[in-house]
Amino acid sequence: MTPPPSTEHVLMDSEHRALLDWAREGARRLQDAKPVDETLYALDALRHLARSHFEHERVEMRAMGYPDWFVHAQEHEDLLAELSRLRHDIFRLNAGAAGGFLDPAREKLAGWMHSHISDHDQRYANWLRQRGSAPAAARGERRAGTA
Repeated sequence: MTPPPSTEHVLMDSEHRALLDWAREGARRLQDAKPVDETLYALDALRHLARSHFEHERVEMRAMGYPDWFVHAQEHEDLLAELSRLRHDIFRLNAGAAGGFLDPAREKLAGWMHSHISDHDQRYANWLRQRGSAPAAARGERRAGTA
């Protein structure tokens, strides 16, 4: 899978890379038929990081006055619901007995975040560039007194 396109937002891009790493790890564990608990661990890590990242985006988008923040946030909710369904299906089917379920699940896991970044997050980044404004985190700046 190709790396996500840069949003030119330092913090957002860093979080995107971490999310994609865990999505790839979950997909790899599915492909390698790892024990269910190992696969679920990767999915749980991904869900935790996704919730945190999505909250960062939501807060920033509202603070910046992004007009499509609600639509963007709904996409986040849809992605989290999809991850929850995938986790439930893996648990229920106990991975080893999942048969044909694994290939589509693996593909979905590997591509879900990349697609969101390429579409929704790029729209936000373009909106920021058009306005000529970006929060300090987007520019990689640190607040006074932080390491």
